[in-house]
Amino acid sequence: MNETIYADVSALLPGKENRKRRYKDVPLPIRGVTVRIRSLFAGEVTKFQASLVNKKTRRFIQDRFEESTIRLIVLCAVDKNGTRIFSNEHIEQISEQWDNVDLACLSGDCTKHCGMDEDEFENLAKNSGKIQFDSENSGSEEAAAA
Repeated sequence: MNETIYADVSALLPGKENRKRRYKDVPLPIRGVTVRIRSLFAGEVTKFQASLVNKKTRRFIQDRFEESTIRLIVLCAVDKNGTRIFSNEHIEQISEQWDNVDLACLSGDCTKHCGMDEDEFENLAKNSGKIQFDSENSGSEEAAAA
């Protein structure tokens, strides 16, 4: 009979130097190339989600909400060495130049790979009529950096 091995603190909190990311290669059907994505740590997911909300008003910042799937791709897409290949300066270019099939494919894999709810963006979009928005200019500088 196998005995259950229970984790202790050192197994669950190995220290920053021992953190490990997971990687996944995602083929884009339209471009015909493969993009490597990385997992995000819990704090990075929280920061990403918080970047969509104005801290003062607790309302979504409309531009960031509308770009949320692209912003997630920017955080997750990496080169073969695990270095991010995009920055926030690429958001508009991705929006204007990518076929939506590739965008949907990659953003869906990023969402799953990061352990986020697959329906999170879809549910937010469905409820967007009930959500109150602030303009981009009303967001905090900290959130803009995310």
